[in-house]
Amino acid sequence: MNLKTRLDNLYKKLVFSLASSDSFIYIAFYKYFYKPSAGSLSEFINNFSEENPGLQFVQVGANDGYNRDPFAKFIKRDKWKGVLIEPQKYVYETFLRKLYQNSNRIKTFNYALDAKKGNRTMYRLSFSNARWATGLTSFSKDVLEDAIDRGHVAGHAKRSGIKLPEKKEDYIIEESVETITPQDLLAKENIGRVDLLAIDTEGFDYQIIKLFNIPKLKPRVVIYENLNLPETEKIEAVKIFEENGYKTKNISKDTIAILANDKDVSLLG
Repeated sequence: MNLKTRLDNLYKKLVFSLASSDSFIYIAFYKYFYKPSAGSLSEFINNFSEENPGLQFVQVGANDGYNRDPFAKFIKRDKWKGVLIEPQKYVYETFLRKLYQNSNRIKTFNYALDAKKGNRTMYRLSFSNARWATGLTSFSKDVLEDAIDRGHVAGHAKRSGIKLPEKKEDYIIEESVETITPQDLLAKENIGRVDLLAIDTEGFDYQIIKLFNIPKLKPRVVIYENLNLPETEKIEAVKIFEENGYKTKNISKDTIAILANDKDVSLLG
């Protein structure tokens, strides 16, 4: 592991420590000094959060909850209320649960969402629990295999000083995860209104959108990752929102959908 990687890991540990303790330093930085880049996803979330302090949210595929996460700083700064869901047990127990364990406004769950309660097979890299590696975990094996085939995995492993398995078939392992339906989750936590629904499930985002029954739930804002979606699913996802009164906009690898009659629709630009 080179010096840059070591320093980066130390920095991440410091940020996690400050965030999980709701440190004044962490909160004050994002309240008084932080300025997101113009036109970025963070700028939209920042502005929406400032206009709606204490908003109610659901985050699906939260991973560790802080590293490369566009929401954590606003959840902490503006006292959001809601739930975060992450199916990977190691990531959940090591990071996400601890990040919010001192908050009575936030609940975290080690589940995956599905059409029915039970168990489902998830695919992840066998040789690393680094954030870049756990971020590739998916219910679609094809998504993970594509990342391997185009050299994305090998590149990260080399930079991190991680030795790859000799055979590519040993790169991926299966993991069974417990599932819950969105309807059961919302009922369990007595959530009737959702201001923000955030989805990042590595190629499974369209399926999650359908599970939430957008016409009935009508969250004010939905933010999902479009990067790993097939073109047909990208089109179908936008169609669901437009048919239900939403305005959509792509920002890099993400799509924002906001109700066209919402008071904050102008934030979309």
